Amino acid sequence: MAQLANKNNSQPFLINLGLFVIFLVWNCHQPLVADDFVRSAIDVLNNGTLFLALKNSYYGWSGRLSAEILAYVLFSKSYLSYFIPLINIVNSLVLVSILNLIYKLALGKNHKSKLGLFSLLYLTYFILIGTFAQDFLWKTVAIQYAWGALILLTIIWKFYITLEIKQNDPWWQILLYGLGGIFIGFYNEIYIAFIADIYLSVFIVYIVFKKPLYNLIKTQYIIFLLAVVICGIISIKAPGNFLRQQTYLSKGNILHYGILSKVFMTYVQFFRYGYHIVFAFILLWIGISTYRNRKIIPHKLVITLSFLLILLNIHILSFVEVAYFSPISGRMLLIMDSIIFLTFFKFFHYKLRNFDIEKYNYFFYNIGLIIIAYVTISYYQLYKFNLKREKILKNNAAANLAVPRNCTNIILKYPVYFDDITENKKDFRNIGFAAFYGKKSIVTGACSE
Repeated sequence: MAQLANKNNSQPFLINLGLFVIFLVWNCHQPLVADDFVRSAIDVLNNGTLFLALKNSYYGWSGRLSAEILAYVLFSKSYLSYFIPLINIVNSLVLVSILNLIYKLALGKNHKSKLGLFSLLYLTYFILIGTFAQDFLWKTVAIQYAWGALILLTIIWKFYITLEIKQNDPWWQILLYGLGGIFIGFYNEIYIAFIADIYLSVFIVYIVFKKPLYNLIKTQYIIFLLAVVICGIISIKAPGNFLRQQTYLSKGNILHYGILSKVFMTYVQFFRYGYHIVFAFILLWIGISTYRNRKIIPHKLVITLSFLLILLNIHILSFVEVAYFSPISGRMLLIMDSIIFLTFFKFFHYKLRNFDIEKYNYFFYNIGLIIIAYVTISYYQLYKFNLKREKILKNNAAANLAVPRNCTNIILKYPVYFDDITENKKDFRNIGFAAFYGKKSIVTGACSE
């Protein structure tokens, strides 16, 4: 029995260590692209221009001050040889932590033996829908989305385990919630909306299921929400947000759209990908099935599934003023896709409760290992191409340069993220790329051999 206990205790550590190594390999093979070069070329630590860069960003592009500080500092060109390995290590730890926190939200502490399978399912889900590399490995987006997601999940998990406890947390923890709220409020407007969506969803669920509302009136909850809202308003009201909005929004007389048209188009934008259309029907089926079988399904699971489905819809509707005329990028779907995955997992884990999945562990692990090998090979091919291109850049002193284009077949391109420069030297990606390498202009030419 003691040996079995030791085995069960060591298993999560070994799984997390394996995940960390895999993520570290992928992170190390993810090249700098697009916004990475733009921020790096500014080199704020060497030039002493961090506050100027933040001011320019606030007035010209975004109010994400917390995330921008991290991005500008960690991409400073003069210290990049130190910071890139640091980013790779931290991001690998962040990914492992995200998996563990979502796992806890899905199954709690009593199912440690399923952490490996759960992790493979989560990774496979995001890799197959084609957003994993953009959401979790592109360095700028990892800092501005994935790192913030970890902070959010940590706070959500803490709130979850204290939800039905009557007393408040100690004053020092409440202070940490306030500081966390300030950090999140200035981090990313997506997370500001998500926090509001969570609070509203919990409130609705408590009313529907007649749970005591006084459980929601805790000092730490209120302090955190106030900090997020106040800082979020300052962030969202940044002049740069309005300028960026005008850059992305389509032309046309959008003011004449009615509210029903906006709601409909918001759902169309969120479920515009082929896989999301399938997901929409599955989610609808889960909702109907849960309602019809609400007296059979465990009450706690009914509440959880109701909360997730309500949260999903409220989060979609939080984009109603922009999504109907502006595409929503994959990285902005990170939270929504995680909610969908969690909903699927919770529902089918219950449905298959009598299915002896242990017999098929090797099958699932082999599929997972095949996908991991696929991503690793794809990133290795990209890494080799990037090394070849960098060698050309370093050995060519010309001010205006044409470099090879990455023409890898679609199969190897699918699981990686490489927002490459183009044939247009005025493209923002080309401008940042050229500034980083000290060139006047750089464009793509023929395919790499």
